[in-house]
Amino acid sequence: LARLGGYAIVKALDQLTRGTALATAQPEAGVTYAHKLERADGELDWRQPAKELHDQIRAFDPVPGCATTLNDERLKVWRARPAGDLRSVAFETAGASPGQVLQADRQGLFVQTGHGVLELVEWQRPGGRRMLVTDSLTGNPIATGSIFI
Repeated sequence: LARLGGYAIVKALDQLTRGTALATAQPEAGVTYAHKLERADGELDWRQPAKELHDQIRAFDPVPGCATTLNDERLKVWRARPAGDLRSVAFETAGASPGQVLQADRQGLFVQTGHGVLELVEWQRPGGRRMLVTDSLTGNPIATGSIFI
């Protein structure tokens, strides 16, 4: 694509210089409106599947960022991953509610979602900087069973 783009821009500039460029109207069929992303768009809905939450977090980094609340503390979530591929971590998910912390220790912070488990990897506490969740848990433990809202 880089080669094609370079070729195309040189050709387009040449046509503009010569006055031979042709304007082609974009067809209206299939056009959709994408609204400006707002802070509220980054709110994590724990009822969604782990894969969708993972994709949302990646898409909204750095702006507007994704956020969630735990124990009246607003947390920005910068990196996460679906825990389905992690073989070394085993926890009980039966009966867990979306947003419920399944495990929070040196191995990571694992949260039940609407479908699957999401591991939170990097976040930012209020007034703090971005940091690994496991490092943050060292001084600020989170109880298993806590609920993200």
